[in-house]
Amino acid sequence: PEMARVILEWSPVRVAGTEPFPRSHHIAVEYNNNILIHGGKHNDKELEQLSLLNTSGLKAYNTPKMTGNSPPPRYCHTGTLVGSKLYVFGGSFGGKYLNDTFVLNCATMAWSKPRLVGSKSPSARCSHSAVADEKFLYLFAGHHQNTPLNDLHILNTSSCPNK
Repeated sequence: PEMARVILEWSPVRVAGTEPFPRSHHIAVEYNNNILIHGGKHNDKELEQLSLLNTSGLKAYNTPKMTGNSPPPRYCHTGTLVGSKLYVFGGSFGGKYLNDTFVLNCATMAWSKPRLVGSKSPSARCSHSAVADEKFLYLFAGHHQNTPLNDLHILNTSSCPNK
C-alpha cells in the first residue's frame, strides 16, 4: 500500500509587545499557553532575560516580573519543564562552563537555587541535552571546552529542596 503524504506548512506570525533581543543558543519551553524564552547570545553578549510569548488569542511578548535568585547570563544551557517548574542547568558564561541548577516556578515566576545533594553532580558543560518525565530529569552528554562528554545523570525532582 502507498504511504499517505503529509503536507506541513510554516507561516509567519504577527506578534504584539516588545520583542526580545534576537538570539541564538537559548532555551524555549511551553507552559500554560506561553513560550518561555531564556538566555542565549546576542552579538556575542550572553543574555539572562526571560521573555514570555503568549500563544493563545492575541500573540504578544512580555517580560514578566520575577522574584528570587535568578541565574546569571548563559547560553548553550538546558531548560526542562517538570510540572510547573523550569529546571535550568549548565551552559556557558564569560568563557566558563557552568554546572549550576536554578528552578523557576512558572506559576509564581519565582526563581530559586536549590541545594542539591548526592554523590556526584554533573560536571560543568554546555550543549548538552535534558528531558524529563513526571519526576525525573535526565541530563545527557554535552561538552566541556574541547572534550565531548558521554555521561547520563538523573535528578529526582520530587526530592529537590526548595521546590
